[in-house]
Amino acid sequence: MEQNFQTTSFLEMVVVHSTKVSNHDFDIILDKKVTVQDYCTALINKIFELHYSDYPIFLNYQTSLVKEPIVWLNRFEELISNNEDLFTSKKALCRYNKLFNLIESKRKEIQFSSSKESKQTIAKRFINAESEDRHFSFVKSKSKSTALTMIMRRYFYSRKKSTSTDKRI
Repeated sequence: MEQNFQTTSFLEMVVVHSTKVSNHDFDIILDKKVTVQDYCTALINKIFELHYSDYPIFLNYQTSLVKEPIVWLNRFEELISNNEDLFTSKKALCRYNKLFNLIESKRKEIQFSSSKESKQTIAKRFINAESEDRHFSFVKSKSKSTALTMIMRRYFYSRKKSTSTDKRI
């Protein structure tokens, strides 16, 4: 590896000893004590060993092993950008660009899936009126109304809710 190689501080470094390899193509294999330098070197070497078509599988595999995949992707992206000169010196700019695009799409995929999971659904028995993009629940409105301290706020809140439902009917 070149001497101007720059490392990135990964919070999670998932490595496998050579005797315990489960997926030789995508595991980061280190036989000695794990250091940031060795981990980053192994990642860069893995990038140049893999075929272009294996990059998405590699990213999926590595992100499945860590607890915080977005953080890992950010650090991986930082590692690649810090060592851009390795890609230009080896005439591998296509690898560089492909990895950046795949990292961005994987990051969006993870964010989208986590936002979908976090959406709360209200039980149908609590919904009294419903349209495609919104619903009205007397139980929810009552609990919100009782939480309001001032009488006028309660009045305006209930009035606002009653007028908004009248428009849909």
